[in-house]
Amino acid sequence: ALSSTRLRVKSKNISTLEINYAIPDYLGALNAVFEYSLTGKRKDKGHYSQPVQTSKNSVAYTNITPGLYKFTIRMVGCDWDGTTKNIVLRVTPPFFKSIIANLFYIIFLLSLAAFFVRHISNKKENEKKRSLEQLEIQKQKGLAETERSYALLK
Repeated sequence: ALSSTRLRVKSKNISTLEINYAIPDYLGALNAVFEYSLTGKRKDKGHYSQPVQTSKNSVAYTNITPGLYKFTIRMVGCDWDGTTKNIVLRVTPPFFKSIIANLFYIIFLLSLAAFFVRHISNKKENEKKRSLEQLEIQKQKGLAETERSYALLK
């Protein structure tokens, strides 16, 4: 029996998803045949959707990408025949690939770019001020020399 029909899977690198299941009928469990399927979108290969029959009590899926999946299982050929159980699985991306992290990266990069632009403009402004100060000093020296020359002529 399923205790929860919704699960959230969080992992940095989920390469394999293994689901184990059992039936409460211990006498019939030896001859039990299960039919299961996993539906949900995969970016690389479309959908998992083919129902598979097996006598094993576990299934493993590889290369699960973030998204919403529905695992469906039922017993075939016993007293529990026709009873279907569903589990909704939400595979979430790791934090460094989440929307919040991407927004943080964008804001960080924009702030960094703004800092560099401001730094370069401040540097150019300081250079301009220094060159104006140099010109002012040269102008003052020129005026002082002109005044001395004029004073000597008198």
